[in-house]
Amino acid sequence: MMNRTQRQRTGAIESGTTTLIVLMACTLLAGCGNVTAGGLTGEATVTVSGDAADPQAAASRLAVGLYPTPPLAVSGQAPEGQIEADFFIYLVAADGNSVSLSENPIEIRLDIQGQQEADAVDGRTVPATLYTEFRMVFTDIRVEVASGLIINGVPVIGEVRVELKDTALTVTRPLNLDIGDGDSVFLLMDLNANTWLQAVDPVLQVVAEEAFGDAVSVGVQ
Repeated sequence: MMNRTQRQRTGAIESGTTTLIVLMACTLLAGCGNVTAGGLTGEATVTVSGDAADPQAAASRLAVGLYPTPPLAVSGQAPEGQIEADFFIYLVAADGNSVSLSENPIEIRLDIQGQQEADAVDGRTVPATLYTEFRMVFTDIRVEVASGLIINGVPVIGEVRVELKDTALTVTRPLNLDIGDGDSVFLLMDLNANTWLQAVDPVLQVVAEEAFGDAVSVGVQ
């Protein structure tokens, strides 16, 4: 027969075992509410285009004199070729915390004219909260121009690089993205290649990082 102390110890063990089983069941079945704090999440997908259709934005940049006359007006055709870019992307919450959308650098290859799109991030789980900024950190941007790019009468063919002053270029865009629990959001990251290619040095075949950074845009689809 167990004495009082032994019965108390046995009861404590049984109670602890029951609690552990309940917690394990909650974890496996995703029930019993939020076992851990801050468990609300949504999903984010980010698609990238070399130059999505956005004629009004391009026209406004040209109207204020940010870039010279577009190559299309000189050559009679749009530039053709392939863009390669390596980058990281982040969502920045209203409280200042940033959420990385990839552990490794994202590598994309797209056409200049924007006929192709690529998913840089596909259904990434993120905390459900208000995001006020989209941050892009580029480590390499280059274009292999095949034809159609003429600057001041000089044809530009071959590799064109965005000249980075440091090892990376950070570009940020404001957002008003309120992700609720279970929401799926879709963003389009537009490189607007035909805009910043107009700023290429036809001799050195480089583009200043400022021209590239000013042209990139992000929108919610």
